[in-house]
Amino acid sequence: IELFLLTQYPMCAVIERDCISCCPETTSHVAANDLRFLSSETDHSNEGICEEGLTPTQGTGGCDPHKWENVHHAEFGFFIITILILSIFFVELNLEMVALHPGVFFRQFFYLLDYLIVTV
Repeated sequence: IELFLLTQYPMCAVIERDCISCCPETTSHVAANDLRFLSSETDHSNEGICEEGLTPTQGTGGCDPHKWENVHHAEFGFFIITILILSIFFVELNLEMVALHPGVFFRQFFYLLDYLIVTV
C-alpha cells in the first residue's frame, strides 16, 4: 500500500525535481540555439513529450503540498508501521541467535536468509 501511495501521489519534492514544462516556441528575438543551453543538436531525450508548437524546458514546477495531505500522512503512518514490524522481527532474530549461539544460527540457511532480509 505504501509503494502504491508513493507512486500515485508523489510528494511535491519529486514533482518539482522531475518537472518538464512545455512552453511556446518564441524565437522572434532569440536565436534557436540559445533557447536550450545544455542540450546539443542531437539531444532528443524529451522529444514527444510536448504538443506541436511547444518546447520542453527544464524548469521549476508548481505543486500544492496540501492537495493530498491526508494521503501523505497515511503513507507516513504505513512507513512507521513497517519500521516497527521490521524492528520486532530484528529483535526476535537476535534473541533467537543468542539462544541458539551464533555458530549454530548462521549454519542454518533459512535463519541466515531471514536475518539478511530483515537487516537490509
